[in-house]
Amino acid sequence: MSYYSECVYKCERCGNYAPSGWCKSCQINDLEKNSTIRMSGNEQIDNFIQKAQLEINNYNNIVEWIPYDQFNNIKELGKDELTTIYSAIWKNGPLQYDYNKCEYSRQQNNKVNLKSYNSKYYTYEFLSQVYVAYSTGNVREFGPNIYGISQNPHAESYIIVFPNGYHCDKCGKKFTVEKWCRSCQISDLEKKFTNWTSGNEKIDNLIQERQLRINFYTDFIVEWIPYDQFKNIEKVNFTDGIYSTIWKDGPLYYDNSKCSYLRKQNKTVNLKYLHNSQNIIDEFLNEIKTYSISKSFCGMSQKLDTKDYILVFLQNETCDKCGRQFTYENTKYCKPCQIDDSGKISTNRISGNKEIDNLIQEMQLNINNHARWKDGPLEYNNSEWKYLRKQNNIVNLKVYNSQSISNEFINEV
Repeated sequence: MSYYSECVYKCERCGNYAPSGWCKSCQINDLEKNSTIRMSGNEQIDNFIQKAQLEINNYNNIVEWIPYDQFNNIKELGKDELTTIYSAIWKNGPLQYDYNKCEYSRQQNNKVNLKSYNSKYYTYEFLSQVYVAYSTGNVREFGPNIYGISQNPHAESYIIVFPNGYHCDKCGKKFTVEKWCRSCQISDLEKKFTNWTSGNEKIDNLIQERQLRINFYTDFIVEWIPYDQFKNIEKVNFTDGIYSTIWKDGPLYYDNSKCSYLRKQNKTVNLKYLHNSQNIIDEFLNEIKTYSISKSFCGMSQKLDTKDYILVFLQNETCDKCGRQFTYENTKYCKPCQIDDSGKISTNRISGNKEIDNLIQEMQLNINNHARWKDGPLEYNNSEWKYLRKQNNIVNLKVYNSQSISNEFINEV
């Protein structure tokens, strides 16, 4: 492969220009020549594999027929009425493109997951499941969704061969997101409910409810934190009772490489003391319910001598003035404090015109020029050669006080 220009190469075999050094036409020709070497014996499955190979648009999504004797160290992970999930070692291993040699080579002794469908599953229904697994977009950011298809000759059951890390080793279910299984994490949290208590049933129930609400590995797991876990407590805001401290064990975070939660020890956090809160449990619990699990709220504690309850937040992700979560963490923007400050400023700066003063105060109280776009904008993914969405992206909004589309609005767009 000879270099042509930035990210464009000329294939020495056919003379065509190939993006990123991978020549699609030559690889399809090679696959066509080898299409009769490994056959399943089932016309529908063979046709599916050949069609998938001839429609490849990326170097890493080649589907193969894989003989069952290629697998060893087969271990059952989980099962349901229709399928059984196994882990196994694929002796020859999947095809991997070598840019230096401009050809495919095999990753030998590669760990894979096998999803076996029982013999009652007809070929058409099985292929429907294969197609769903093969075509599901953005399941794996840097790899194929499936490696291929196989069959257990003894049970006559067809098998989808997945890359390792597609299914949970504990329960065999497909990961909620890559290498994170929500059902297993929820189960682990439920088992630990008896290991801790705040001493107050309402607080325990709220913490448990918030733990069971996690939907993503980046969501914060709210905990009851014993007060003796904090050291070097220093006051940072004398008005609202905000303190900075070191949390010895630190908060939980998910380690994808180990598929488990670990702790960030000696983490600096903010403590917000709620004075006399032991007498107004319902009021302060209602405040906690407003906090997002996707932000920086770590949990609750209680000062032993005063019995005051404490809210625990990650430092630099909560406002030092009021202790609340930032409205927008990336810009350190606290809307309640901005509104309070605007109110203070407005009493010092009077225009002399009541209507103008009212308008300024109204505009200040309507500060809301940021938002989180749930789906997010489209961005081009070079590894998959297609546009994907950058979810939960922070954007700026410009609101027009008009319900009709004007030429002025269209021209600005």
